[in-house]
Amino acid sequence: MSTTRATLQLFAAAALVLGADSLVVQPLQLHGISVSPSGLVALLRSEDSNSLLPLAVTADDTERATTPEALTLLQLMQGIDLAGVTLRPELLRDLAGTAKPNLRRVTIDQLSEPCGTLTVDPGAAVVPCPSAFELVALALRYSVPIDCSTDLLSAAVDFSQISELYPLAFSCDDAQQIKTSINAELGRAYGGVVGGGDGGPAGASAPPKNANAAPRELLEKALKIAQEKGDLAAELKIVEALRERGDS
Repeated sequence: MSTTRATLQLFAAAALVLGADSLVVQPLQLHGISVSPSGLVALLRSEDSNSLLPLAVTADDTERATTPEALTLLQLMQGIDLAGVTLRPELLRDLAGTAKPNLRRVTIDQLSEPCGTLTVDPGAAVVPCPSAFELVALALRYSVPIDCSTDLLSAAVDFSQISELYPLAFSCDDAQQIKTSINAELGRAYGGVVGGGDGGPAGASAPPKNANAAPRELLEKALKIAQEKGDLAAELKIVEALRERGDS
């Protein structure tokens, strides 16, 4: 048995013996992510908002967020879940070993991988999570709490230092502002496409094969806006929407 697998099983076994609700943990929330000289880190903020716990996610994103893991987290922060190979739709099922798992929370046990566990229903089962990326990504996908062992808070820094330590941080608030801005641009673009309340301009394209899909003109205009803004997450989502229309 590998050392990594043995450590994962030890974490899970300890949680089962103690009882997940008996563990001494500190609730955290994802403040954002940041590239850094050591790679991409998830920035986890304590409930009292005074402490910031950095969790290493990748070693490659030192100047720009370019890895599939980094881009996936950026998408999830904006409410975009493409469910691709980097974060498969069946990942939770495979980790939990049950057909219809329901994720309750994620817990960080240490700052190096394997870093934590997942608490999953039915039965409040505690299962190991092998990577920091999967732990944070699953928490975002299922909108569940993030806990950490109180012992880890000794590695936290004061939140007031974030600008100094992580000047390139991208917060969840930043993500929501971008999403709001894109939605506003889409609204303006849609108004321009349909031409107000007169049923749209003559020569408008035929309805797409997918009756629920947005008009192609709107999607193409939104794609241009996303490209001009450098919003890769929105760009990927719009490209996927164009593909799903079924008329290209």
